[in-house]
Formats: sequence, structure tokens, C-alpha cells
Amino acid sequence: MINELADRIVDNVSLAVKGKRRELRMICAAMLAGGHVLLEDVPGTGKTLLARTLAKSVDAGFRRIQFTPDLLPSDITGINFFNMKQHEFHPDTYTHLRAHETKANLLCRLLLEKKK
Repeated sequence: MINELADRIVDNVSLAVKGKRRELRMICAAMLAGGHVLLEDVPGTGKTLLARTLAKSVDAGFRRIQFTPDLLPSDITGINFFNMKQHEFHPDTYTHLRAHETKANLLCRLLLEKKK
């Protein structure tokens, strides 16, 4: 059943994005496992189209984050810091994701997020 679902998603996205079936299978596996995916490639290879089409295929929202050489993953996802007085970890309250009150499913260079 899960394999059939992944096949349907890959087939649907492949109508718009050619030559990325292997990548789509891995992205589907990561989505089903609740993981993250980073898409890295040279400009103009369809990363944004792939993510946008995938989002529409699974009824998810789509937002793109343009990475720069000085941007770190923690700038997007946030960090945990240790409060020495309370002897426990706390999440950083300033991140791009928390500013929009969303939870990321995929972090690619592009971000897909579930619709609420």
C-alpha cells in the first residue's frame, strides 16, 4: 500500500519533472519516514519545480528559501541552548520557521510544509 502511494506520487510529479524518478523515490521515502531532504544541484536543474510539484501532489504548502554561502541550517530550523540556571535545554525562539508558526516536513533548499 505504501509502495503504491509512493508510485502514484512519483508518477504524478514525473508528468511535470522529467528525469528525476530516483530522486523522487528517495524524497517520498524521507517524507513517509518523517525525515528531511536537502536538494543540491547547479542552477536550472528543476529543484524548485520538483518541490513545488511534489507539494501540490500531496496537498502541502510550498515556500522557498534561498540559501546563501553564509546561511547555516540552524538559521532556518533554530537551535537548542542550555540554560545553566535551570539545567535544561530550551529551543531558540527566533527562527524563520517559528516566526511563521509552521513545522517543516522537508528542508531542501526549498521547504515544504503541511497545510493546517
